[in-house]
Amino acid sequence: MAERLETSNILWKGQAIVEARKNRDLRFQHGSGPSNIFILDISSSIGDEGVRQMKEAFTTIIDEYSKHPDIDENVAVIICGRETKFLRYFSNQYEDIKSCLDDIEFGGPSPLTAAFLLSHGGLNNDASNICWMANFHFHQRLILISDGRPTDFTIISADDTPVMETDEAKRHLLQTAIIIGRVHPIFCVPIGSNPNLRILEFISGHSKGGKLVRYQDAMQLGKCSYNLRAASVMLQTMKNDCHDKERVVASLALHFPYTAFTEKDKEDIFEMCTRKTLFCSYVEQKVESGEETDLFKERNPIMPCLGSRVRRGRDWKWDNQDNRGPGTVIGHHIKDGWLHVEWDTSAISSYRYGYSRAELNKYDVRVCHEPRILENEMIATGCLVTRGTDWEWDDQDGGAGNIGSVISVQSTGIVIVRWRNGFISQYRFGCHGKFDLTICDPFSEESIEYLKEQERNAALNYPNGDQVMHWVYLVTDQQYQKGHKVLIR
Repeated sequence: MAERLETSNILWKGQAIVEARKNRDLRFQHGSGPSNIFILDISSSIGDEGVRQMKEAFTTIIDEYSKHPDIDENVAVIICGRETKFLRYFSNQYEDIKSCLDDIEFGGPSPLTAAFLLSHGGLNNDASNICWMANFHFHQRLILISDGRPTDFTIISADDTPVMETDEAKRHLLQTAIIIGRVHPIFCVPIGSNPNLRILEFISGHSKGGKLVRYQDAMQLGKCSYNLRAASVMLQTMKNDCHDKERVVASLALHFPYTAFTEKDKEDIFEMCTRKTLFCSYVEQKVESGEETDLFKERNPIMPCLGSRVRRGRDWKWDNQDNRGPGTVIGHHIKDGWLHVEWDTSAISSYRYGYSRAELNKYDVRVCHEPRILENEMIATGCLVTRGTDWEWDDQDGGAGNIGSVISVQSTGIVIVRWRNGFISQYRFGCHGKFDLTICDPFSEESIEYLKEQERNAALNYPNGDQVMHWVYLVTDQQYQKGHKVLIR
């Protein structure tokens, strides 16, 4: 069973790479707005009633997209049943998209895990784009219209031979959906006479910004981007008043005097304002609030340099904040002996690293040489980069071929990089269609040596046995660069 599972994973992921290339090659037909991948369950388990509900929900959403050409929604469609495949690649040709189900034969099993694995063909390798409006970024969203009753995705059946849903099939589906949901919102629309609401609620609830939506409310789901745009305007103009519903509604009338928002629209916009952390990065929230931040500042030469990869260290006491995975140093705290880390889950927090007036010689993290592996993202904090095709910044990187570490990815298509020579600046990665950077192969000899070099440099100031070589600095508000070398035993 394990061998068959691994083989199926490889096959579907391989097919996703092929599909990503097709989506990329068809960029001329793409919409410029948010990207949506529909996964439509056409299996026999949904029944005749499910078929009717699915078609109604799907066409209602697409019709709503067509009412807002200024948003220019981008749509791809995957079907899951007797066949599991891309039925439409990304485009904004809504009439053609609506007609894609006209000649489909419903029936067969429901290998939903395979459909989710295939969706990588619309999420990765530049197959689609992340869209942003004001300070909101819209990651590609998945819309699953299904009864939530998965069958074994390793069994391919071309007929209507019954294939029962199993606990193993459910587990594989949930595991796959959770990985995708770390970055992408997943909206689940239950259909059929007896949908498994528990599974569909779990999938949507464990995604970043998704939710369960009744098929009768499909029109509201079709307005998601439209209302998000309004919410982004509210956040720009209202600052901290967005938790006051009356103020939000009043501000809507002020900023959109010729737009008739329904009561449901107003509720959705208010909810989006209160959940802005789903759409704004941690850094953008700090900037928006006017709060000072010492992120992306390299204050202390004895601390791990920005961009260093880390794992929990010998004095870790922070439960499961790291999700037991690696992270990236993104700043030296203004408080001596602390640094900021962004974990690969996107969570950001501060940790002790060495000298502190309150706690001497405490190390919550240690530097490692574990690379950042992309899952559904185009680029992420911790990635290694070199100059790209649109580079126009002289030798800020220390010269062609030199490697740098990404320490922040912003929704505007701007990333911040710390180069090997210590220079830190921001560069375009998708902003206005320009790419100043190219992502390095994380397993190339150059990448591995770069990470090991960071690890070796940091090891000089990390405890080893009973001896610690450490720098203690006389810290002032103005200067961090004077100090004395001390051997602490």
